[in-house]
Amino acid sequence: IPCPCTVKSMARSESGQRYSLLTICLDAGVRALTCDGQPTLDCFSPTGASTNPSVAFYDHDDQNLFSVGEGFVNFQITFQNQPSPLKYCDNIGVARCPSGYRRVVTFRSSADGRNWSNDAACPNERWYPGGDYNPFDPQFRECPSWVLESMLLPDRNDPPELEFYKFYAFRVGDSGRTAAVALLYAPAPQASLGPNYGMQRAGSKGPGNNSGACGTGDALTHCHGPHIGVELMVGPRVGPDVVATPLNATWARPFRLFASHRRGLVAARSSTCPLCSVNELFTRGPVSLNGSHVWITTSKQPGVGSFLLEVPLYRVAGMYAPANAEFTTPVLIVPPGGGIWLNADVRWTPSAPGAPDRAVFSRCDQGCAGYVMIEVRDPQTAAVVAGFEKERCVLMNVDGSMLSLLWNGLRPPPGAYQLRVYYRDAVVYAIGVTDV
Repeated sequence: IPCPCTVKSMARSESGQRYSLLTICLDAGVRALTCDGQPTLDCFSPTGASTNPSVAFYDHDDQNLFSVGEGFVNFQITFQNQPSPLKYCDNIGVARCPSGYRRVVTFRSSADGRNWSNDAACPNERWYPGGDYNPFDPQFRECPSWVLESMLLPDRNDPPELEFYKFYAFRVGDSGRTAAVALLYAPAPQASLGPNYGMQRAGSKGPGNNSGACGTGDALTHCHGPHIGVELMVGPRVGPDVVATPLNATWARPFRLFASHRRGLVAARSSTCPLCSVNELFTRGPVSLNGSHVWITTSKQPGVGSFLLEVPLYRVAGMYAPANAEFTTPVLIVPPGGGIWLNADVRWTPSAPGAPDRAVFSRCDQGCAGYVMIEVRDPQTAAVVAGFEKERCVLMNVDGSMLSLLWNGLRPPPGAYQLRVYYRDAVVYAIGVTDV
């Protein structure tokens, strides 16, 4: 494998019997190394019998593997040319501005982790040395007909010239659902604001003395920014639908440019780096460990280095309301002997410590406003089922991922229902049914 190369992503198949690893090298060639069985350094070495050290494809520098069965999908950041030039140039260089290159998400797939399809956004293009370009440019291409449905693109609800700088899809525990974190980016008028505006210092990517001015000399190709922040996206169930087209419909964006609240993903903090924030999560996707999603990443805070950030499983995203709010669930089918559960954080947060009872909170105001009330409705008529009004199911100062819902001690009889949820200063993450 040419040197230097950087490992960009690694994933294992759903059976756990195959591991795939993608590296990218200075020639912008992506090498795919695959190990069948227990992963070892020998298995991933270029001489390993199950590896393929030749260039699998050429691409921009960011890759994100996601396993589907025994195969893999690679979500990649690709430069898409546009008819209109960029308003502001960025670290791709002034020469690229007239072609309007922007970073978008595309994908390709592999049945074995070794042999990869063409980019689904430009499937008929021969993008390699000796192919459709002369001279060949391994990062920038002018696809004659982009397949827009196979691309995750900014839309009219986004800020002008928004780009997706990174995109990491992951499983939400063993729920069978998927989510992703994307790093948002937009070029800025650096010619007017100065070469260091919005840029990371060269640091680990640029000159070793960490003092190179972005936009000048050797630091030009190593500086990145200005980034906007991290956005959480919600995907489909685990399986081939993760790349169902149109991609913009498959990956929902209910949290675009969302503001932080005290219990959300964006409010998460690390015990090992109190100043580090969720906006630094983009450097890696999470792993599931000990009941949590754990991000292992590198901080921009001076002297910190790597740190861990942890979010409880099944609580990556929820519905929060600072004041009174309500919503209706999809239809739930309660089986004979079954019940309904709620995943919610309805904790009170008094200013003074004490046992969580009403006496302690007698003088509590903002921190003790949280409640959840739930009523059961007939999905055909939207009428409230008698005996299951919201006043009979009130939750306050509780927290749990499987809270059993009872209406004055009773469960709804078997049948199809919708729930109307009333809540305030609480986060509702999920609602489901149990068989017992």
